[in-house]
Amino acid sequence: MIEKIFEFFESPLWRDLEQTIKPVSFLVTLLFLGVIFWALRKSDWTQIHFAYDLKNFLLGEPPELREKIKKKWKKIEERFKSKEEAEWKLAVIEAEETLSDILFEKGYTGKDLKEQLTKVPQVLAQEVENLKRPIQIYENIIKDPDYALNKEDAQKAFLAFKNFWEKIEYF
Repeated sequence: MIEKIFEFFESPLWRDLEQTIKPVSFLVTLLFLGVIFWALRKSDWTQIHFAYDLKNFLLGEPPELREKIKKKWKKIEERFKSKEEAEWKLAVIEAEETLSDILFEKGYTGKDLKEQLTKVPQVLAQEVENLKRPIQIYENIIKDPDYALNKEDAQKAFLAFKNFWEKIEYF
């Protein structure tokens, strides 16, 4: 049985098949590589993960800054968990200011968070859109200290800020 297998691989039939299989397998490999590169180019994964990490490496972002932001976020998170409206308001204010500071550190300048968000890469457009309501809540709190903030709006603001921070990899 084994001898027949060896004979097949030494036969002219196998050589003819091999001459056909090699170019076809090469073309299939190129096709799959093309699909992989196309998918990576179309997705925001490379922008968010690879380009961001490369930028941090080249710019030398200190890891201490990330840890400082994490500690600040835990404090903000505790405020959102509170049962008092005043704590929720403080959490929204601190979350907005912290986000503005993060974007400034990353090179997105502007007079306020709205202006900074206009300079954020297009791959984060959905997260920027999700921040519109929390920013409006922040502005309402700043303009009117008596602004009534309910638990549901505070929770939505919390999730919007958290999702944005996760996307820019500060968690």
